[in-house]
Amino acid sequence: MNRIFWRSKEGAHPPNGAHFFLQPFIGDLTPLSGQIITSLPSPSDPLTFKKRIDQPTRGQWRQMVEKALEQIEKNVLQKVVLARKTTFFLSTAPDPFRIAAALEKKAQGASLFCIELDSSAFLGASPERLFRRQEQNLFVDVLAGTAKQGKTLSEKDFREFKFVEEYFKEFQFTPPSIHKTANLEHFYSRGTALLQQNISDHDLVKALHPTPALCGTPKQTALDWIESEEPFRRGLYGGVIGWSKENQADSTVCIRCCHVEGSTVHCYTGAGIVAGSDWQVEWEELEAKLSLYEGIFL
Repeated sequence: MNRIFWRSKEGAHPPNGAHFFLQPFIGDLTPLSGQIITSLPSPSDPLTFKKRIDQPTRGQWRQMVEKALEQIEKNVLQKVVLARKTTFFLSTAPDPFRIAAALEKKAQGASLFCIELDSSAFLGASPERLFRRQEQNLFVDVLAGTAKQGKTLSEKDFREFKFVEEYFKEFQFTPPSIHKTANLEHFYSRGTALLQQNISDHDLVKALHPTPALCGTPKQTALDWIESEEPFRRGLYGGVIGWSKENQADSTVCIRCCHVEGSTVHCYTGAGIVAGSDWQVEWEELEAKLSLYEGIFL
């Protein structure tokens, strides 16, 4: 039986009787079945890798960003989130739950998850919630713009953030603040709304996902652009993992994550491109996000 571990950024585990679901970046929502566990084994020792491959490469990333900026200048796009898949070929096949345990110390301000998927596993420490529901009260996170801790978030970062906040038109938001993870800072606000009757949690995922924090704006134009320009398929990266129960639900956006297949680990990072973005700075942002795994297999 596959195992499922999930712990919210507030430190809560799913309640008894919760039903898990998994939504890829593009595709249909899938119910998850398996043994829900609430504890992890001892953390993994540092893992050595034999080879690293980036898709896109640094040169391809520059071309992608510059091409996106041309579309933004023409007002075809206002924002597009571009992603990179970094593949590590390890010397041995790791235990994904021990990787999750090693991440637990770095999961400040993030939800921690690890799920077995037949012959592979998917795990991460994500600072971004899609929504949380308590009875008919609905809460969403707006999280965008990135800087290393100690650095100042820029006006460009704030514009990234505002595109996401404007997406949730029916919500009332707290004033923007700074959300800190283990090594990064982001603009953050929390939105609240009252949910209409007869709206299921699956309906909510379909209506809200993906937000401009994962794809860009205009939404469909950004999705089409990502589909045609990125050199890989995102799969579960940028998707949603969550649980649902009659009177409550919670869900996490799958970022700061990796897919473990035997001795191969695929890590995913992304950066929002808006007017004023610089491809080198955005590449450095990808590296900063990837550094979450430093000391584990970096």
